[in-house]
Amino acid sequence: MPDLLPGFTKIFNKNLRISSLELNKKERDIHHGIFTHFQDDKLFHSNLTFENFCKELTSILAAKQPDRNALRLSFIAHLLVEMLFDRWLCETNPTLPDKFYAMLENVCMKDVEQYFMKHKLQDKFNLVEQKRQRFLTHRFLYELNESEHLAFGVGKIYDQTTGKTITNSEQFRIIDSTNEFYAQNREWKALLIR
Repeated sequence: MPDLLPGFTKIFNKNLRISSLELNKKERDIHHGIFTHFQDDKLFHSNLTFENFCKELTSILAAKQPDRNALRLSFIAHLLVEMLFDRWLCETNPTLPDKFYAMLENVCMKDVEQYFMKHKLQDKFNLVEQKRQRFLTHRFLYELNESEHLAFGVGKIYDQTTGKTITNSEQFRIIDSTNEFYAQNREWKALLIR
């Protein structure tokens, strides 16, 4: 859920984290899943290997001499490391994308809607449903092996988050940096938290 809805952290902190509503079993499962996501995210992002990978990729990006006034390189590196880790996971476990999309297809959206309605977040549920449908339509996990797709995805997220568009020439620098970084032998396993 947190990855399906932009700004979900604020919604979580304002409405869900402190909620004392009585929930049925399915709603408790959704609630628990959201809490677990945030706990895992905190562990993942505080992982020293993750921090070092982000710093190293930021340095590689900086060496390509992008427009430092327009781009937040550390933010771009952070996104790319997460996506490259997903790439590594999919390369290591080729059936993972199929399992992920099967799971996403089988989510009972009526249960999710009920959970959101109970918290008076109907408008947010509509966004989650749209984003879920987008994930199912585009199935981006099958395109992670293409650095061009990663750069395009980062560009979309960057534009949505900062309101700034990454130019084509900057996209090429991102692609070059991504290829250079991923070509090096890395201990991606060190990013696993469970």
